[in-house]
Amino acid sequence: MGRDQSVHRKDRAVSEVIGSILLISVVVIGIAVIGVLLMSQPTPRNLPALSAVISEDTAQNTISIYHDGGDQVSHDEIQILVDGVPRDFDIGGSTGWSTWSMGQSLTYQYSGSAPGLVQIVYNGGSGATVLASSDFGFNPSGTLTTGPTGTATTIPTSTTPTPVPAPVANFTASPLTGTAPLTVQFTDHSTNSPTSWSWNFGDGNTANSTVQNPLHTYANPGNYTVSLTVANGFGSNTSTRTNYITVTTPAPLAAFTGTPLSGTTPLAVRFTDLSTNSPTSWSWNFGDGNTTNATVQNPVHVYNSVGLYTVSLTAANAIGSNTSTRINYVNVTISNFTSYIIQNNVFVYGTQLNFQGNNVYGDGATIIITSPLYGSTLNGGAQIAVSNIFIDGDVTLNTGSTGMGSPSSPRNISINGNLNLNGGNRDIYGDVYVADNLALENCRIHGNMYVNGNVALDWGVPSIDTGKNIYYTGTLTHPNNYDQAFLDRCIHQTSVPSLSMPSQTLPSLKPDQWYLDKGYSTSTSSKLTNNLKIIANSFTSSDSSDTGGVSNIVIIAKTGDITLDSYWQHYPVTGVLYAPNGKVTFSGNSFTGVVIARDGFYVTSGSTTVTFTNLANYFSSPNDYPF
Repeated sequence: MGRDQSVHRKDRAVSEVIGSILLISVVVIGIAVIGVLLMSQPTPRNLPALSAVISEDTAQNTISIYHDGGDQVSHDEIQILVDGVPRDFDIGGSTGWSTWSMGQSLTYQYSGSAPGLVQIVYNGGSGATVLASSDFGFNPSGTLTTGPTGTATTIPTSTTPTPVPAPVANFTASPLTGTAPLTVQFTDHSTNSPTSWSWNFGDGNTANSTVQNPLHTYANPGNYTVSLTVANGFGSNTSTRTNYITVTTPAPLAAFTGTPLSGTTPLAVRFTDLSTNSPTSWSWNFGDGNTTNATVQNPVHVYNSVGLYTVSLTAANAIGSNTSTRINYVNVTISNFTSYIIQNNVFVYGTQLNFQGNNVYGDGATIIITSPLYGSTLNGGAQIAVSNIFIDGDVTLNTGSTGMGSPSSPRNISINGNLNLNGGNRDIYGDVYVADNLALENCRIHGNMYVNGNVALDWGVPSIDTGKNIYYTGTLTHPNNYDQAFLDRCIHQTSVPSLSMPSQTLPSLKPDQWYLDKGYSTSTSSKLTNNLKIIANSFTSSDSSDTGGVSNIVIIAKTGDITLDSYWQHYPVTGVLYAPNGKVTFSGNSFTGVVIARDGFYVTSGSTTVTFTNLANYFSSPNDYPF
């Protein structure tokens, strides 16, 4: 029994030793397995150190990558992705480079829109690692510098580019409305990187239609539908905006021509409208006061009176209006003296108007004085109430209150010299054209004054109608009692319009026999009777026994004067008095008719009134005109 126990203890001890050996063996084997596993892992890759500057030049469509420092890189070790697509970059124009070293630049020329993401991927070993990258879509500066590759990230080994979707077209424009010609800036807002653009501006003009952000000019009015089609390698898309651009008609620019521009009366001128921008109405001012055909687009206008005429045209449409004016555009002359007298309503023509009578009336009529006019030769209170007055010389009215121009039918007063209106109070009606200087005091001015010289204002401040001004080309002088409101009506100009002085030569007489055949008497002195016709060297009548007055007389003095004296107590005398080589003197109640005298018309009675009647009223036919 003792022995068995001893044997049993020995067996148990052997078992413990064997267990210990087995445990140690398992641990050793485990350690060996772990060591083998550790020793069997691949050797970690040695990534190149790289510092690169990636830049994009959108003007040249170029991407550049500059090797700024680090390891030399082999062509076979890297791949350069542009928006996920591998691209061939070159060095010095060659894509067959083998190594890329510090100080060298890789370049790539792209087409279409500017790329977004650029990546330099290292493909050594079993994976791919981004060494440097720049996202130009996120970084508008267009340049990114990366440091050494210790911070590079690992990307999947596959180089299959991520598919880019087809673009979605979108655009805006400014301005959307305006008058023609209208220039519009179109701006592309399409997404998903289009590489081409095709614009349809709606007017058939294809200029700049493939530019991304074009400028387009619409030449004509209308509503225009605009569309943009954009495309890339994955598809295309179109955006259309109906009646997107509205172009309106601008205000007209008035222009015209006329033909003929000169000729004898009656002169028919055809005016042609050349206004642009589609006017819808026309308003002509032919310069002679006649408004016939004044609203016709292309009128024919007949000028019946001699003169230089300023013509203007105002053209208008719904947007606005514009006026074109041509100064002294039409020159109407006369074919003979008789026509001139008739068509211009001349009733006093001569070197002098020596008038001591009451007033001179001539609405629509013309007085032509071929020498200066002085206040001393006029009744101080008379009004020369005639529509058109031509004085070939200075006019000096420094005393009394003699006025000039027709209050009811004012037109033009032309002074071919200086106009001196100092002293007295007088009215001046119509537009006044002064060839030289103006001296002015106290007058009441009812029209515009055009002075081709200096204006001297004296202490007596004149008045001037609303809307009327004094235009001058020289200097303006005045005392300090003038307020600024009046001085503002005196406007300096580089030039002022003028009227030409008539230059008619008195016509020759017809043969004596012609007058005798027409019933003319050759008496040089006789009592006046109705319808009396006289042809003589000179004529004088001072018979005042007839208190009934006389009418329709025609007296022609071939070489001398005509004198009708002591008729102050009679009724009106009417007729035609013609003295081509002398003067006409009248003393009586009134005279109505036409006076043509080389040496002037003298009215010696203080109460006489003179009134115009056209020459044609005294003859039944043009064949009866006496000169």
